[in-house]
Amino acid sequence: KNYSEEIKSMTLDQYASSKYIQNNPLIRLLTSESHQASHDDDIPSLTLANDHLEQAKKLLETKCIVGLYRDSEGSLARFYRYFHWYDHGHTTPKSYVSGDARDEISKKRDLQHCRSDLSHDGDRWLSLASSPSSLSAAMDGTARGGIEKDSDLWRTLVKSNELDLQLYEYAESLYRLQGREIFRLGD
Repeated sequence: KNYSEEIKSMTLDQYASSKYIQNNPLIRLLTSESHQASHDDDIPSLTLANDHLEQAKKLLETKCIVGLYRDSEGSLARFYRYFHWYDHGHTTPKSYVSGDARDEISKKRDLQHCRSDLSHDGDRWLSLASSPSSLSAAMDGTARGGIEKDSDLWRTLVKSNELDLQLYEYAESLYRLQGREIFRLGD
């Protein structure tokens, strides 16, 4: 639907300065604001304001348990605990406690394998699709194959995603706050 042959052949530099560059897509998603113009027209996108950022922050604060990719094991542990996926301290999630024993064992093994893969190997697609393993690596210019900080490309991407970057910083602080207040973890 949104595929464009033109984008397929672009470099990141070309994409960043094209009409196709996304502008704060996470803020737009969370606030239900219209996204950028379709690839076929030149209608300008709705300009986002700090009100949109505050609305997205409030949504994260009141409706979400935050997880961070850079702490995938800790994030998974929080999700398991918050959503009571364990049955009385056992390692089998409640949703897997029915059916015959062989099926339960197989599901338990699959779940443990999935959790182990994620926490030890990370999301393989994400590591292939994007160079930085975390925003902080991208932000301090140490990302593998990264974009040089303060380059024209860097500034263009930051400008296009300024509110999303602020939301990410808020999500990191919310992760720490939830760790203390919901999960009773220290800093």
